[in-house]
Amino acid sequence: LPYTNDQPQQNYLANQLRALQPIDGVYALCYFNRGNLIEHFIHHLKYRKRTDIGEHLGQRLGRKIQQYTFEYDYIIPVPLHPKKELKRGFNQSYCIARGVSNRVRIPIRKDLLIRKKYTATQTKKSRIQRFENMKNAFEVMNRAEIEGKQIILVDDVITTGSTAITCAEVLLNAGAANVFIAAIAKADLF
Repeated sequence: LPYTNDQPQQNYLANQLRALQPIDGVYALCYFNRGNLIEHFIHHLKYRKRTDIGEHLGQRLGRKIQQYTFEYDYIIPVPLHPKKELKRGFNQSYCIARGVSNRVRIPIRKDLLIRKKYTATQTKKSRIQRFENMKNAFEVMNRAEIEGKQIILVDDVITTGSTAITCAEVLLNAGAANVFIAAIAKADLF
């Protein structure tokens, strides 16, 4: 696999996203490039319902971030809109989060952050369009459960960071103490 070998708190992606929100750090396990093995795995996870791939890659992600000092309260997968999750049959970020949780022994809370706005696919959008598309897309359901908590936000691929950083912003505005973003892959932009 095309591993990044980044340091979770100090890497180019973390610095770029930290400029937008005061997140704790970012770690992406692999590079996502057209035609590479990780693209193949992500596509099989999302479009061929290979949830086992998500859990396996999540365990690898958990193993990597476990090497660093992390004292977090919850793992929150990036939510899909209910219509999209119903159509797909599952949330790929939740599959990955299960693998991470199995490794690091931190509970998953998929009930605390919801996607309230149905958004068009991000794949053909520019960076600016992606951020616009994500405006007001997420909502915290129980502020009392978020306040003062250390959270690992799990996503599949970070392309521009718009989805992850928008989720982090909503969690931080709800009173989360820290948000750390963990993903299977990052696009070649970073």
